[in-house]
Amino acid sequence: MSKLLVLVAAAQLALVAPLLAAAPLAAAPPLRGNWAGDGFAMRSTPTGMIVQGQCASGKIAHSILPDKTGAFIARGYFNPQTSGLSLSDIAPTDQPADFTGKVSGKTLDLTLKIAGKSDTRYSLRRDAKIKFPKCNALRL
Repeated sequence: MSKLLVLVAAAQLALVAPLLAAAPLAAAPPLRGNWAGDGFAMRSTPTGMIVQGQCASGKIAHSILPDKTGAFIARGYFNPQTSGLSLSDIAPTDQPADFTGKVSGKTLDLTLKIAGKSDTRYSLRRDAKIKFPKCNALRL
């Protein structure tokens, strides 16, 4: 009788094991709030995140869903700007960007990846506030 129970248990495990291996990591709650530091900030909106850097802005048009370890990858765009005069008839140059990071408590380690550019890393803190200089200020 005990051999039969062992065989049944082994058969059940053989059926369940592939399902467990294929199961994705359970997600943590969506990333919310204001995060800032190192000349970079992210602010959650109902539909994603607004991104701001020194002389740059961007958007992630969906919620950021960290996995259970706090890691995430989000696709959005980033628009670097230049200081000085800008022409009113030139549209912003939104560049596709990948935002990868890891949340641990009130710290968010973020990497911004734009094709053809070096990766930029930021360390952000939840609820931190920073000030950005005006990029298009004209000095006379």
